[in-house]
Amino acid sequence: LASDGSLWAGGTLDACFDLGPVCAGGLLRYQRDAGGADFSAVPDLERQGVDALLLLEVSWRLGKSVSLRSGAVGGLSWLPQRVEQTTVEQSGVALRVGGFALLSHALGKDVSLEGGAFVDVLGAQTGPAPTGETAVLAPDEPPVFVGLTVGLRYPLP
Repeated sequence: LASDGSLWAGGTLDACFDLGPVCAGGLLRYQRDAGGADFSAVPDLERQGVDALLLLEVSWRLGKSVSLRSGAVGGLSWLPQRVEQTTVEQSGVALRVGGFALLSHALGKDVSLEGGAFVDVLGAQTGPAPTGETAVLAPDEPPVFVGLTVGLRYPLP
C-alpha cells in the first residue's frame, strides 16, 4: 500500500552473505501499480518500479525452527510510467531506503517459509520531462510504501 492509496504487487530476489552476526548483500525488486488510487485525471496510468538495493540484516533464532530477520535496504529505483493508449511516457530514478522485519519458519533442511512487513521511502525523482501527445502529467510515484511480504527462502551453497 502506497501513501497515495495505490496497491502495488511484485517480486523480490535477494542474496546475502554472512559476515559474523550480520548479513550483507543485494536485493532486486520489481513492482507494479495494481490500482486502488483515484487518478481520475489519468485513468489509464501504468506505473512500475525496478529497484537495485544494498541489503544489511541481522537474524535472531526464536526457537528450533523459527527465526526473525530484520534489516535495512538502500539504493536506486527506476520508475517508468505511461498512460495506456497514448504516447505519454515518463521515467526517472530515485533514491530508495527502507527497513523490514521477517519471520522465518523452517519447512525442511534448506527451505523456509517467510512472512513479514516492510516500509520504503522514495526520495525526489530525477529524470527527463514527460513526453507524448498530450500535456497530461502523470502523478509522481508515491513517496512511502508499507507492505506485507510472503515467500520461500532457499540458501545457496
